[in-house]
Amino acid sequence: MKRAIITPLTVFIILIIGIVFGALITYLTRGVPALSWLSIGYDFGLKAPLVLNMEILELTFGINVRINVATIVGVIISAISYRYVF
Repeated sequence: MKRAIITPLTVFIILIIGIVFGALITYLTRGVPALSWLSIGYDFGLKAPLVLNMEILELTFGINVRINVATIVGVIISAISYRYVF
């Protein structure tokens, strides 16, 4: 059986699918007390956006990353499913 070639684009797509799947898991288990451990995580990034004002042009920079247990589980599930599909 011929194996698929893993390119950076496929790795990026797998990562994005896993993150979205993990966010969905977090959303669906939000009200369930027994699964509250899935939402344990950490936020990091710029809390207040960085503003660069040059009178003619104003640029606003900001990024915030939220990682939790469900997101990590989603990335692992998407990587395993990719391995079995391809």
